[in-house]
Amino acid sequence: MRLSKAFKLALRNISRNKLRNSFVVLAFILAVILGGIIIGPVNGLKSYWVSSINEAGFNAIVVIPGRAELGGSGYSPPTKYIKVEDALYIKNKNIKEIVAISPIIIVGFLIFGQNTSSFMAGGWEDLLTIGELKLHKGRFIEERDKNDQEINAVLGYNVWNKYLGGNVDVNQKLEVNLILRQNVLIKTLNVKLKIIGLLEKRPPIPGTNLNPNDAIIVYLNQALKLANITDVNNAIVDNIFISVNDFNNLDIVSQEVVKILEERGYKKDIDFTIVSQKDALNVVDRIFSQFNSFINIIWAVIIIISSLSVLIVMVITVRERYKEIGTLRALGAKRTDVLILFLFESLILSLIGVLIGSVTSILVIQILKESYEFIRYVTMEIILQTYSIIIPEIILASIVFALYPSYRATKIEPAVALRYE
Repeated sequence: MRLSKAFKLALRNISRNKLRNSFVVLAFILAVILGGIIIGPVNGLKSYWVSSINEAGFNAIVVIPGRAELGGSGYSPPTKYIKVEDALYIKNKNIKEIVAISPIIIVGFLIFGQNTSSFMAGGWEDLLTIGELKLHKGRFIEERDKNDQEINAVLGYNVWNKYLGGNVDVNQKLEVNLILRQNVLIKTLNVKLKIIGLLEKRPPIPGTNLNPNDAIIVYLNQALKLANITDVNNAIVDNIFISVNDFNNLDIVSQEVVKILEERGYKKDIDFTIVSQKDALNVVDRIFSQFNSFINIIWAVIIIISSLSVLIVMVITVRERYKEIGTLRALGAKRTDVLILFLFESLILSLIGVLIGSVTSILVIQILKESYEFIRYVTMEIILQTYSIIIPEIILASIVFALYPSYRATKIEPAVALRYE
């Protein structure tokens, strides 16, 4: 039997029982949609995290006081706290691979109406380079600000554009209520700021509660002045951020920083933890490798359930068309012709389901992009990559599950089938 003739016969047979075959098509549509909205967004989520890590800073290394588990929830406080003088000591070492360094001290949190999610951070001018911050207007903090009588502040994007409604400008005065952190005590302080710069919007720092868009950044000395800390060098820092000249030098600088801090009496993984962008990327790869294994199990179950519909419908079809198959065999059709005919029917049903499911899945993902930020990273390229994996698997599974009923059809003897009622 020629393939074109087998194809036409398969189409005719499918149209004879539209309702039953529509359930098979529906099963494949759902399989493609589920595959698209599960596997696609997972790949999109990975792209989102990788992009966020890459945009978190310029080849950044973070010194975290205490023992912190990257990618986990474990944290142990240090026995000896990292101080500003440690950041100065690292800076004065003049390590050639380090292009910028700054301690960070979170002084307190800000109240804007009912919103308390903003925070005030003190640091050095190198934060501009480390965080790859871009100015919308004005300038960033500089060393000259540390002795200024006024508290010069740079506002994060959400602060000036959202919380203050965009009604602020450079050189304006801003009065805020600052909730100071003083051990277990909470103190509210009325602070008058001079706005010297407004920042552009940028991605938050993944894995932390630090969102630069919600920050008010002041020079370190002025931040400590608000907290009534006069000994700047002995002030305890929340983090030390370091920027390296090349991504490939992250490990070298990390080892050098560990060596310096250990020389100063700190113990690695007890008093401090070093985390680089490379470490963060490795954690993302490890997490998503495990996650993909779990998703693959779910996907295998989806394919099996969808393909079982082909098996069940084909078995019923063979039983119903017992006499018809016998007639075809009596007229000269070979066993391979019958096999090809039923496999074509399975293939056509899966192709129809795949086509409709693919279009529907793309539409669903586009709708979800309006509500979920990470799904915006599910680009057409990721969707096509996903389909290049799941569509061949669906088609192959439909053919494999159709082999048994097709084989049964080839075993029908013409003489027996013609007497069948």
